[in-house]
Amino acid sequence: MKTRSDLDLYPAGIIRRIVAFIIDSLMSFIPVLVVLLFFTDNYQGYALTAPAFHATPLVGVVTLLDIPGEVNESINTHNNDIGGTYTDYDVSVLATGKRALSVLVVIFYVLYGTFATCIFEGHTFGKFLMKIDVVAVDTEKPMKKLLLRELVGKVLINSIPIVPIISLFTIIFTPKHLAIHDMIFNTRVAELTDSQK
Repeated sequence: MKTRSDLDLYPAGIIRRIVAFIIDSLMSFIPVLVVLLFFTDNYQGYALTAPAFHATPLVGVVTLLDIPGEVNESINTHNNDIGGTYTDYDVSVLATGKRALSVLVVIFYVLYGTFATCIFEGHTFGKFLMKIDVVAVDTEKPMKKLLLRELVGKVLINSIPIVPIISLFTIIFTPKHLAIHDMIFNTRVAELTDSQK
């Protein structure tokens, strides 16, 4: 796990951070899209707005709350012999798995950054592609700090709708391009040097 002195870090460029954010917004949404397409056969365009709300994950999840219900309805609705439909509660293992998956993709949408941070030690897929990294500064427990940054900072604090807008301005106008959650948890988004890539 990476922890370095602030002096060793070169702040990631604003454009790189924005592109990484857009990539990560889409990555968090892809499992939702797959579940909708494969389990309901009737993709509702309203959920397409979810990537736009990725900066405020608990606000974004409001657009996805109907997904488990839609999947459940699709599983329980069957065609009859005369061209109509009827409802019969499907309790098979496959149907139960689909219901569970429809809930898990919504959880994944909210916690994508946390999962990625745990698995890839500070990277998300977008940050990996943009060759930038989240680094805990001057600490003996960098993973703990990164998890707090993701869970408390990006999931809870960023879900207050005005906070991501303020963070955008602090990223643009502070010398080290710090978001509010970086300031709170003493983390940096830094460009990787050739030896760290």
